[in-house]
Amino acid sequence: MKKKISFLAAILLTATLLGCNNTNNPTFGTSTSPAPTTTSPSETSTITIAEAIEIATQAGSTLTTEKYLISGTIESVSNSEYGNMTVKDETGSLFIYGTWNSDGTLKYGQMSDKPVAGDSVTILGALKSYEGKPEMEDGWIIDFTHNEPDVDLNEYREVLIVDARGKDEGKFKLTGVVAFITYAFGFNPNGFYLVDNTSSIYVYGSQVAQQVEVGNKVTIAGERVNFIAENEATNAAKHNYKGAIQIANPYLLENDNGNNEWNKNWIGKSTVKKLLENKNGFNFTSDIWKVDALVKKVPGNGFVNYYINDIDGVTGSYVYTACNGSDFEYLDEFDGKICTVYLSIINYKSTASDLIARFIPILVKDENYSFDLSKSTEYALDYHAKDQFLDVYQADPALEVITLVKNELIGVDNVAISYESKDTNIAYFETTTEGKVIFHTNEPGTVEISISAKYENTTRTTTKTIKVEDTPEVVSITVAEALATENGTKVIVKGVVASSLVNHTGFYLIDETGTIAVSTTADVLAQLAIGNEVAIEGTKNIYETTRVSVCDQHVIRDATLVVNYMGNHEYSTASFEEKSIEDLITMSKNPSTNNTLKVYKTKAKVCFVDKTNYSNYYITTENGTSEDGILLYTSSGSQYNFLLENVRDQYIEMEVALCDWNNKSTHRACILSITVNGEKLVNNLNFR
Repeated sequence: MKKKISFLAAILLTATLLGCNNTNNPTFGTSTSPAPTTTSPSETSTITIAEAIEIATQAGSTLTTEKYLISGTIESVSNSEYGNMTVKDETGSLFIYGTWNSDGTLKYGQMSDKPVAGDSVTILGALKSYEGKPEMEDGWIIDFTHNEPDVDLNEYREVLIVDARGKDEGKFKLTGVVAFITYAFGFNPNGFYLVDNTSSIYVYGSQVAQQVEVGNKVTIAGERVNFIAENEATNAAKHNYKGAIQIANPYLLENDNGNNEWNKNWIGKSTVKKLLENKNGFNFTSDIWKVDALVKKVPGNGFVNYYINDIDGVTGSYVYTACNGSDFEYLDEFDGKICTVYLSIINYKSTASDLIARFIPILVKDENYSFDLSKSTEYALDYHAKDQFLDVYQADPALEVITLVKNELIGVDNVAISYESKDTNIAYFETTTEGKVIFHTNEPGTVEISISAKYENTTRTTTKTIKVEDTPEVVSITVAEALATENGTKVIVKGVVASSLVNHTGFYLIDETGTIAVSTTADVLAQLAIGNEVAIEGTKNIYETTRVSVCDQHVIRDATLVVNYMGNHEYSTASFEEKSIEDLITMSKNPSTNNTLKVYKTKAKVCFVDKTNYSNYYITTENGTSEDGILLYTSSGSQYNFLLENVRDQYIEMEVALCDWNNKSTHRACILSITVNGEKLVNNLNFR
């Protein structure tokens, strides 16, 4: 099936009546159309693309006075606002820098109906070469034909969206309203959310996305798939993640070009917390949920991150963007407010350590949210008290528990929390002379503990069942023995969780003999706290196994928890070595031995560098600059703000590990702790 759009008749008169040619074409984004041609299309012979390339090559950087007609098939549209595209015929391909409608009054992005990849097109424009590459500039789309896909539509079964979601694969026809459009880099539409009266689903395909707008009622044909990024497949399998529900290879069959409301009656009420807790449960990627959530804008260097957090202000995830946040600028007016958010998890980022939800806020409304204070007890239990306890303990946690809950964001204040054990021989709560409440375990067994929250005259109680096991006998080796173990060997090592890694999910494990980096999963990390004594099992290796270098980062990879002996232990510094910052700088820049095997005590100045597209922390000499110092290993300097923001440009004591996580010939650094005014502050980034 082909749909032909012809403007030849209209353009004849327009082009003839308009005045002389002006080669100074306007900047894209202005309302001024490019200058018309001095000749009408009927007087201009169509040339091949090979001929157009030859003319553009001869013209060099000067735009031709004459304009030329070319005809071909659109290979791709690289910018959907300005209409930058590549057109091919049997003789070659030519880049068109900007396209307009048939009389030059509307930019490509303003056209209600426009050609897309795969369509036949005739374009009129002047030619030149830009940096040696031939192109046409400001082309007028004189004529185009929508070339429908060469597919058998009988292979596609017409179903409701909820039915398509319930299948792992299949070819379907779906009808619904476009609720939200997603964008690839360069602000080019690459997909959209389709909603009917039963559910929602994400439709991935730039060609179709460029032809629709929010509110259009459309019918599409496509393939139901579970999407996983190729470079994340191994990690996804590790977490048993089956992929994001979506429609791939879509074809647009019908479009009413209307402005319809999309149905919200089927959408369930939930919370951000519950959505995040479901990551290994039922697959509701690209489904929409209604939540009350805090919208948070976090400007970066050359980008903006947006977060959707629960009403506790901290439980949440980031909004998925490929445009450095510019495609979600509409969220700015909601920054810092708790709003009604129609929220979807478009997919999960599969990392070695975790599945990270990527949010799409389909619709946000500021409805003057006010928390119902009569639910303060429910909030205190669900968001704070219950999550303190593990399901199984193999040692006494000696855990200080919460006795009071406050949240200024929603106005919750002075909710008292109390605890009771049904069997104090198995677990009990101790109140210290300072008024702290400490949770202890004792004999093996299963016990139910009750957790009560009281606010004014309202009390609510919930229970949790806890299993206490005997501490297993574990044969382990020391950290020093692990460091000396052949790479690729499984080891069980005992030590203290001492400090967080940065830009990796893990921690430094320390005993009397040494320090080693440990990488693990978010689920394991959630069971640990700084100061816990643990036995972990993993593979002793170097982080980058494709090379052998004196810089290689030694690590225990994919660590699992064997036993958590709990407690709040101070880590040993017996294996630490004192070095001047000058020595460390020399060692980091000219490593002759592997310096990732030790922790160093030193005194250094903290430098912060904030540029347009990045920020970094450095440690350097007392009078040094960042150029003289050692770069801290991070994805962004903001990862260290919680520890270092208040000590910038100060010369302070610190404990530092040199590291090589990024396959460099020089070392970076990770700070384990700083000491300010006699107080030691440990890097707890992954545990906060």
